[in-house]
Amino acid sequence: MLWHLEQNGSFEDVRGTPEDFVIGCEESHGILVTPHIRDKDAGSAALLLAELALDQKRRGRTVVDYLDQLARQFGYFRNEVKPVVMSGIEGKQNMARMLDRLRASPPKEIGGLPVTAVEDLRDENGPFGPMKGATDLAARIVLIFHLGDRGRLTLRPSGTEPKAKAYVEVCSPPYAAGAPAEAWQRSCRDVDELADRLAEDFLQKSLAVIGLETPK
Repeated sequence: MLWHLEQNGSFEDVRGTPEDFVIGCEESHGILVTPHIRDKDAGSAALLLAELALDQKRRGRTVVDYLDQLARQFGYFRNEVKPVVMSGIEGKQNMARMLDRLRASPPKEIGGLPVTAVEDLRDENGPFGPMKGATDLAARIVLIFHLGDRGRLTLRPSGTEPKAKAYVEVCSPPYAAGAPAEAWQRSCRDVDELADRLAEDFLQKSLAVIGLETPK
């Protein structure tokens, strides 16, 4: 992405320069914090975390206190990753079948919440545009199920392991000024419970389209 911004001033639907870059991260905790060192690792993230911890200590708070403040300001977010292991050639075939069938006939609801939109990253009319080659085709085997303003679920096969991954994202509204602490804590618990319910129901529905059941 940074190379494209540097050369062309744009990447897909994003316009800017490398100096506009803020931060990039990946599931395995690799963090990129500067456009000048284009490799994600944990070293730079550790330095930033240490600086944050020191700043909060000087304010008489902890990093956990700061995270709670952000949650109250923007909403409490729960992110969960649920793997579905599918080993061997048959597993790879099942993963492809599962994505194809969900693409052709997506669920109308997940965990009691209506699916308000489905985003297929292989759609060449979408924000990623036409396929750029075999690598692009493989990377865009991703389906995103939007659940209104409550959250979304993303399904994609792993590129390095024999499994599919379901990413569950759920959030609450921001903390209402003057609301009792118990109400906020209950709202956070409701988000956690919803995330678990969505993950379980989504995995059941995903496996059911290829005649499988979730492991006991």
